[in-house]
Amino acid sequence: NDVNHFKGDVYPSNGPFDGWPFFSVWQERTGDYPSLTWQGLGTDIPDSGPVKFISPTPDHNVNTTNTSIRINTSVEFGDLNELTFNWNGTNYTLFDDSVKLMYNLDNRSSLGENSTRIFDVSGNGKNGSVSGNAIFNSTGKFNGAYTFDGNGDYISRTNALLTTAYPFTMSAWFIKNTTAEGNIFIIESDQDDPVNYGIGASTKGILYADPGDTPYFAQGTSTINDNKWHHIVGVFNSDNDKRLYIDGVNEANLTDSISYNPSGYVNTFIIGYSNKREDYFNGSIDEVIFINRSLSDNEIQEFYFSNLYKYNSTQWYLYVNQSKNSTVGLDNGTYNYQVFGKNSTGYIDQTEKRVININV
Repeated sequence: NDVNHFKGDVYPSNGPFDGWPFFSVWQERTGDYPSLTWQGLGTDIPDSGPVKFISPTPDHNVNTTNTSIRINTSVEFGDLNELTFNWNGTNYTLFDDSVKLMYNLDNRSSLGENSTRIFDVSGNGKNGSVSGNAIFNSTGKFNGAYTFDGNGDYISRTNALLTTAYPFTMSAWFIKNTTAEGNIFIIESDQDDPVNYGIGASTKGILYADPGDTPYFAQGTSTINDNKWHHIVGVFNSDNDKRLYIDGVNEANLTDSISYNPSGYVNTFIIGYSNKREDYFNGSIDEVIFINRSLSDNEIQEFYFSNLYKYNSTQWYLYVNQSKNSTVGLDNGTYNYQVFGKNSTGYIDQTEKRVININV
């Protein structure tokens, strides 16, 4: 009664990215009688590889009255190259080589972090330094965060070019309860000029763009200095297309012609301050990401639902709290979901595809 399992894949290059398995074969051998089953991409094959669902992810094909679904995934790739979450047939790339900076801000000693050093989990080596009285807080939006008192605190890195042109996207979670304007994340020139692009907040969210001659900004509509966590995203698509999102909603746009100029020396980024704008942030900041591409409205909504973090040198976790949007739960119906991962050598793995039935 010796039981062995074997899982193999066929690769016709039509999955979430080229080379993704389209068919999987699952073999269960009991004694001398093996059984082979061919299954389409994402069918209910038990999770056995480095990418697998963990608690409190619902079991496959369960019924629930919950209108938001919590999905946890363990990803045992130290050198994670791509991660895609599929919700109901739509792929959302949450991590790939377009992510140029990613700070979880969790102060993990397993990654070499401490009270003055921030580790860049994107793999690009742009680690940050803590200055002033910025303090690690273990109760962030996701795991830890850093708290700033609005007086000389920031996290920064010089000689760290993140992009040379549009488009790009920056995002962060933040909490504040003051009316004072503060810079959340800024990329800026290291020269004697005012060039900077970034996101910040006062009583509303703010998008900044200053190519060096005229400062521009766009302000959101919702009140955010309420001592609650909010998600802010700035999408810098082109000279005349820049967008501000608060909690997954597009609240303001900049349509003035604002060039990305000069691109060669916008090589400093700062969290919690700007040398050009001089507005220290008072509050907490978590999960800072810079992506060297544009994100769509739906992608921004999915980033609002999810959090990807690195736990140690070989372990990542993905958490998704899937809903319809930031204020409304999922409608009654049947939904499916799956997670796909690839490491730097091209090795790929996926969870099983699970179904959830919502009936309120």
